[in-house]
Amino acid sequence: MVSPDRAQAIYLDLVARYQTAILNYLWRMVGDAELAEDLTQETFTRAWRALDRLELDDDAEARRRAWLYRIAHNAATDHLRRKARLRWLPLDALRLGGGDPAPGIAAAHPVRLALDRLSADQRQVLLLFAEAGLTADEVADVLGISAVAARKRRQRAREAF
Repeated sequence: MVSPDRAQAIYLDLVARYQTAILNYLWRMVGDAELAEDLTQETFTRAWRALDRLELDDDAEARRRAWLYRIAHNAATDHLRRKARLRWLPLDALRLGGGDPAPGIAAAHPVRLALDRLSADQRQVLLLFAEAGLTADEVADVLGISAVAARKRRQRAREAF
């Protein structure tokens, strides 16, 4: 059995390494910086409560990252479902001064326009692969699909992009 101190150390490492990335991912999902901050807090609270399910092996870093993104994805989806709306921030709003991006968010104008024309599902899969840097297996874990389906969605999203 792994000691609680080791589990806590791994959890704190996850927070330090992925807090900004999770915040950016959530901001792009919900389009509101303050809400994204709240959902980031909720993500790490849920992760803390589920610490007994966290893989603590030294070779489980990729699975821990995917686990964390799945918690974030579920927190945002739960929130949006409760609000009975799915709202992606039009990326063009950044150019027009709308919205308040989370730290580290910047993109070239043509890229924003191209992303804005994608469906929410296409944009989501591109964000998970490109921005979050997840592998096909990790994206599959986050979305609850197979790795083959994740790669196919990425291919279709790239073509649409």
